[in-house]
Parts: sequence; C-alpha cells; structure tokens
Amino acid sequence: MAAYYVITFNIVNQDLYNKYIEKVFPLIQKHNGTLVVADFDPKEIEGTKKSANIILKFNSEEEALGWYNDPEYVEVRKIRWKSTKDTYCVLVKEFTWG
Repeated sequence: MAAYYVITFNIVNQDLYNKYIEKVFPLIQKHNGTLVVADFDPKEIEGTKKSANIILKFNSEEEALGWYNDPEYVEVRKIRWKSTKDTYCVLVKEFTWG
C-alpha cells in the first residue's frame, strides 16, 4: 500500500534551500519515491498557509521510512532544517475503500 509524506514549511533561506533541492531528488528516487505536489504559492482555504507544500509518494511505508532514515538523507535533511521553519510533516497511508 502506498504511503505519502505531507510536508509544509516556510522557507527562510532560499539559497540554502536550493542546495537541499539539488541533493534530495536523487535520494527520493533511490527509494522509489515520486514528487506528487510541490506548490510554493498555495491558495489559502483554512488556517495559515506556508510557503512550501510538498507531497511525496512511496510504494510502501517501509520504503518511505527507508528514505527518511537513509544515512545520506539524514545529512541532507539538516540543510532543510537550517533553511526552513515551522515544519509540519506526516506520513499517511493510501486510502482504500472497502
């Protein structure tokens, strides 16, 4: 069953965040993940919008956690932490009916 990361945050250092982007995509692909949504100008409906809104899809929760806990990504993740604030990240399972 597919698993999705839903991640929102505010970018506080665009140059540093760009370095994160360069390094993160190969690691997502390494774990069979795909970028589903990357919106940096969302339409606010409820609550307070953040400057970055990301959804990543992985084939399974195991692959999703494999990416997040990959030692290479552990180092790359530090770049995101330094270049953003107000992060919200959840891992959710694909909804199936019945």
